[in-house]
Amino acid sequence: MLDLRTRALAEIGQSPDAVREELTVAASSVPCQYLLPRTVAAFVRQFPAMSISLRQRNSHTACDDIFQYRCQLGVAGEKHLPDKLAYLILLKDELVIAVPYSEEFKPLLTKEKLTVAELSAYRLLLREPGSATRSLLERAMAKTGLVLQSYRHTVFDSQETIKQAVRQGLGVSVLSRRTDA
Repeated sequence: MLDLRTRALAEIGQSPDAVREELTVAASSVPCQYLLPRTVAAFVRQFPAMSISLRQRNSHTACDDIFQYRCQLGVAGEKHLPDKLAYLILLKDELVIAVPYSEEFKPLLTKEKLTVAELSAYRLLLREPGSATRSLLERAMAKTGLVLQSYRHTVFDSQETIKQAVRQGLGVSVLSRRTDA
């Protein structure tokens, strides 16, 4: 189906009377900030008449936007509404722990691997509810009998802000490896 649409758009694009088309994409923050800019650039080189609107959301809101027909396409870090939407896994990601490089955090910096339990002595810097990163962290905590409420934590709606807060020594965080923390 997409191949047929691609061929049709290519033929229309060669016409001087070509209709301008817009594609609206809802994307969770990691794909939106770190993966899609390259993809969108390649796409518009191939289809220069297309207009792209890339809307950053958390995973739950991106999926809701697709389900509610507010966007034609979505890219999310986690399946939300799995019984109502079709999903295609584009790639796998892993979470990493971001730790400030300072004396206070030295006990964490000397270890090659950390558990979520070892983070409990430090302020945890988190994404907002609905974020795939946060959801995956909460599930990892639950597997070990831990709950987020037992941690001192601060919530942000941007991993870039979280990375800056880690650099300033505010606390530790769990981020996608793709954010190049």
